[in-house]
Amino acid sequence: MRNDTVPINRLDDKLIELEKALYLLKSTLDVYRLISLNAPAIERANAGSAFFGHVQHLSLEFYVLGICKVFEQATKHRKHELHSLCAVLDEAATCTLMSEGPLRDFVAKYATTHKSPATAGASTPEEVRRVYRGFVRQHAKEYERLQRVRDKVIAHSEYLETTKRPQSLPSYDFMEKLLFFAVDLHSAIFTAYLSVHPHPIKSEGRVAGSACSALRRLGIDTVKTKFDDDE
Repeated sequence: MRNDTVPINRLDDKLIELEKALYLLKSTLDVYRLISLNAPAIERANAGSAFFGHVQHLSLEFYVLGICKVFEQATKHRKHELHSLCAVLDEAATCTLMSEGPLRDFVAKYATTHKSPATAGASTPEEVRRVYRGFVRQHAKEYERLQRVRDKVIAHSEYLETTKRPQSLPSYDFMEKLLFFAVDLHSAIFTAYLSVHPHPIKSEGRVAGSACSALRRLGIDTVKTKFDDDE
C-alpha cells in the first residue's frame, strides 16, 4: 500500500534505502576486487585460501543480486515497494525540484556515453530520464547476463580466480561502471531535490581498508589494490 506522507518524504525514504544498498554494493565489490587481486599471495601464504574463496564467491553473489535490484523496473503488478533507480525517478517526478545544477551535471557527464536522440525543449528531469533509459539500452546485453546469473541462482563455482573471469558474467570494469552510474544518478537526485549531499559512496573505503589490514596481518606485506591497467 502506498504511503500517504507527502511526496518529498517518500522520495527521501527511497533515496535513503537506495543509498544503503549502493554503500553495501561498493564495499562488496571492493572486497571481491581485493581477494581476486591478492589470490596468488593468499595461496602462497597459506592464509585461509578456502575462507577467502568463500567470501569472494559470496561477494560476487551479493553484487549480482544487489545491482539487479538497483536497476529493477517498476511494473503494474508488482506488490512490494521498490527502492530502485526507476522507482526513485518516478517518485522525484512528483516532487518540487530545488536545484537543476546537479541534474545538469549528471546529464553533461553521461549524455554522450549512450546512443539516444536529443529531446528538443525537454526539461532537465526529462533529460535525466532520457539519459537513464539510454544507458540501460546501451548496456542491455551485459545487464541481461547479470540477470541470467541471478535467475539461475548465481550459477558460478570458481574460487580465488586470478587470470580469467567466469564466462557467464561481464567484466569487473562493467560491474564497477554499472554501480558508479547508479551512484552518480542517486547523488544527483539527492542533491537536486533535497538540497543536501549524500554519503560519498565512490570514495568510500572503510571496508576495503579493513580487508587490507587483515591481509597484512596474515603475512601479505604488499597488498595489491588496483588492476595493472589502473596503475
